[in-house]
Amino acid sequence: MEDNSFCLLVTDLNGRVKYANSKACQRMGFFEGANESLLQERLISTLLPDDYFFGSLEEFARTKGWERKIRKVHRDGTIRWESITVVPVFDAQDEFAYAVVLIEDISDQKGMADALAVSEKRFREVAEHSHTVVWETDTEGLFTYVSPVCERVWGYRPEEMVHKMHFYDLFPPDEREEAKNEGLSLMREEKALTNFENRSMHKDGRLIWLSSNAVPVYDSEGLYIGYRGTENEITERKTLEEETHRFRATTDQANYGTAIAQMDGTLNYVNHALVKMLGTDEHALLGKNLFASHIKERSERIAALEEKIRIQGGFSSEEVQFVRTDGTSFPALMSVKVVVDARRRPLFQSLTLMDISKLKEYEKLLTLLSHAVEQNPAYVIITDTSGHIEYVNPAFTEKIGYALEDVKGSRAYILRPEHHSPTQYRELWETLESGGTWRGEFRNKRKNGEVFWEYSTISPVVDQKGEATHYVVVNTDITEQKVALNAYKESETILQAFTRTSREAIFMIDSEDTVCFWNPSAYEIFGYREEEVLGEKLDSFIRPYVSSVSETPSFLALLKDNQKAPGAALLDLEVYTKSGALVSVEFSQSITFLGENRYRVVVGRDVRERKQAEADRIAREAAEASNRAKSAFLSNMSHEIRTPLNAILGFAQILNRDASLSSKQIDHVQTILRSGEHLLKLINNVLELSKIEAGKLTLSAAPFDLHNCILDLERVFRFKAEEKGLQLLVERAPDLPHYILSDEGKFRQILINLLGNAVKFTQTGGIALRARTVPDPTRTVAKPESLLLQVEVEDSGIGI
Repeated sequence: MEDNSFCLLVTDLNGRVKYANSKACQRMGFFEGANESLLQERLISTLLPDDYFFGSLEEFARTKGWERKIRKVHRDGTIRWESITVVPVFDAQDEFAYAVVLIEDISDQKGMADALAVSEKRFREVAEHSHTVVWETDTEGLFTYVSPVCERVWGYRPEEMVHKMHFYDLFPPDEREEAKNEGLSLMREEKALTNFENRSMHKDGRLIWLSSNAVPVYDSEGLYIGYRGTENEITERKTLEEETHRFRATTDQANYGTAIAQMDGTLNYVNHALVKMLGTDEHALLGKNLFASHIKERSERIAALEEKIRIQGGFSSEEVQFVRTDGTSFPALMSVKVVVDARRRPLFQSLTLMDISKLKEYEKLLTLLSHAVEQNPAYVIITDTSGHIEYVNPAFTEKIGYALEDVKGSRAYILRPEHHSPTQYRELWETLESGGTWRGEFRNKRKNGEVFWEYSTISPVVDQKGEATHYVVVNTDITEQKVALNAYKESETILQAFTRTSREAIFMIDSEDTVCFWNPSAYEIFGYREEEVLGEKLDSFIRPYVSSVSETPSFLALLKDNQKAPGAALLDLEVYTKSGALVSVEFSQSITFLGENRYRVVVGRDVRERKQAEADRIAREAAEASNRAKSAFLSNMSHEIRTPLNAILGFAQILNRDASLSSKQIDHVQTILRSGEHLLKLINNVLELSKIEAGKLTLSAAPFDLHNCILDLERVFRFKAEEKGLQLLVERAPDLPHYILSDEGKFRQILINLLGNAVKFTQTGGIALRARTVPDPTRTVAKPESLLLQVEVEDSGIGI
């Protein structure tokens, strides 16, 4: 209770002090611990005016307590602000017993509050008379204060916005949701907003541009309570920026230089074309004088132009020589205009610069063309679009005989219908009127009546709109060429007839090894059509095959090597055709000159038939010699075999008549006889080999016993099979006929060959011989029951 920072008193309802702390005693003028009666005699009015105090007690009785701030004049004359708080204390019957009074000196706080109020008042007065909107919101973005300037900016009065609108309600509808989310997110993070440019909706629906600044606001205890910020309308600036952007976009697309400079010539703006023209970059030009880029030798010329700017306010299309950053110079047409305000005061300079380097080149070229036309040996005519002559060059007068004065204004003869066939005249004008160039030949007369041929080229001269303004006619006397051409065509016709009917391939290549002639026989031999090869390199489609070297030389190289050889013999090659086949060709060649041009003429003859015939002859002679040697050998061999075979057969016949032989031995002897007779027949066939090779082998068809034939073969080969431990199986179909019509000897020999091969090459297992009949696929109505015999040999060996 003895805190000396405030006065503490206890009083009754009448204001008499019952207790006072040391601070209160000092304020009342007596010391702490004084006689209680003294305290009771001094009313609280010593601290408060009586009327204020007693009036306050009445209010106190009604409100159960109060708090006031009063302005107090002390004995020393100082004025202090004090905070008075009265708290009632009640007894057990809830009756007022006494009051507790707290008095605190708040002069310092009051001074700061007053200063703050004055500052806020001044701020609000300034805000209300400026173009800046001042606003405050709570933590949800709801406006709690908006300065009156809002009506000028948004069209809303403060009372239409405060506690009724959120900050995001002022954004355009298509941006509102995004602005709300981002704005509330920023507020939750208590971040400041600086120079945020955004679009806003005016009350009348139009869009305006604002620059926003805002900071979070905190109360005296440091708690975040909302945001305070300002809005400045920048619509005019943004419009100006957009106009500037459009201006830059337009000027940057221009193909001429544009600049804006201060009155002293300092550049504030340059477009892309000017930067490119001077070969530098924008930053290097800004802040500098454009005239600093001119040729120093023309300083007087530049000084005169600067004088025109000062006196006349600019100049137009003056030629100035400028220097690029790389040191090269170029001519330009320069125009300067001084822009003034409403009072005719100069603001800045507007400059344009056009590089006329190409124009200068065109002027030089035009001069050259003019000299070329004047000195051209071909005669040149220029007419209007109706064909009336406006100009002829000196060659026209020299060759035709008419001066310009004689023909000017008259209709050009080559544009008159009487000098053309109707078709040629119509084609000429259709070509010219469509903007094309017409070319053709005329038979004409000179002034002296001499007839001559001329070649004309007629072209339209068009303006910027693409419309013809004149026609230019260039004529060349081609009389001598026509005579030479006719002679050439006659010889060409004869040559073409010869080369195109020749069976040899004839082609010609120029000094660049390019094909310039290709006859039909060349297509027949090599497979390439004329249109495929003309103008192409010869080696790109004729490729030789040479087996004696690892790397095949080119066809042209072989031709050139052959040309250098003594005697220049024929070149015999195999070459690939278009299809990839090889063809044998015999080539010959010669070098010829047409004027100063050198050509190689090559003739190729297809020698496949000749080579094939020669190869066939050689093969036939070799085969005949081989056959004669083989026949002699076989004849001698057959004779040597026949002698012992006859002895075997003789003794077998003697044994066959021996009655002492058992039946099994007789069967073996008869087998020897049959096999010997078969071998004898085989020898006879060998002796007739010459007939076989000549295709004259005949079959001796006769009925024979098929079953006995198969049985004989079974007896012969069963013994051989058993010797090797093999099983021989013979299968006869139930319907197998007993007799068949065939050559028994050859039938038997075929089966002997097959069975002998099977026994020889089968090591384990067995051999099967099967015989059956099958329908004859060639049978006819006359022989519907015709059958074929099918015999097969199967073994478990490696096979044939």
